[in-house]
Amino acid sequence: MPLSPQQLCEQLGVNWWAANQLYAVGLLSFNPEVVKALDERREVELRFVGALVAAGCENAMLTRLLAPLEKPYCYRPDRVYYDWSSRSWRLLPEPPEEPDPDQILSDWISSLEEAGDIGTLHGRVVEGSGRES
Repeated sequence: MPLSPQQLCEQLGVNWWAANQLYAVGLLSFNPEVVKALDERREVELRFVGALVAAGCENAMLTRLLAPLEKPYCYRPDRVYYDWSSRSWRLLPEPPEEPDPDQILSDWISSLEEAGDIGTLHGRVVEGSGRES
């Protein structure tokens, strides 16, 4: 069920009056007072800008931080960061892909075959370990 702007502001710890001021000064692309339920785009925008407000950014700082970004501010806080040294927003690098366990096993078996390690391939006792594979 979609949240109302007021419900989301409560979750974020953003004062309702402050959220309405964001629209009044042009830092929010929609009027939270007239929107009954947030669609995905508006929710992402309010979460992004609201997180900055909740962190203590006031209008002057918000204006400076948001100036290089395109409106509406539909940026995911878990995908972008502000690089203070260059004073610009940057995308976070893509996380490395999780290794595929099947591919790892297949590669290991192939390397054993290439090395001619028949003992390990057949699961024979490894000398000195006292166990079978």
